[in-house]
Amino acid sequence: MSDRHANIGFDNFRTETEPLANAGLAQGSPLSPILFAFFNADLVDQPVDSHGGASAFIDDYFRWRVGRSAEENLVKIQSEDITRIE
Repeated sequence: MSDRHANIGFDNFRTETEPLANAGLAQGSPLSPILFAFFNADLVDQPVDSHGGASAFIDDYFRWRVGRSAEENLVKIQSEDITRIE
């Protein structure tokens, strides 16, 4: 994690290579998902029950509902779930 440099390129243009101070983990590091899990374990604090639940990992969030019909689920999502995440 030391002596790291970067430049930006687009078509035929490329910037000069510059040193990166405080660059953090290298892209694709196997440590990244582990550290993310530790630091954001309580990011989604919504319990899963017989009516639905929520889950998240990195930049993906999903919520699901269980009900008698798709229409009932839609009403619950619009009236309860969306207001929680706004």
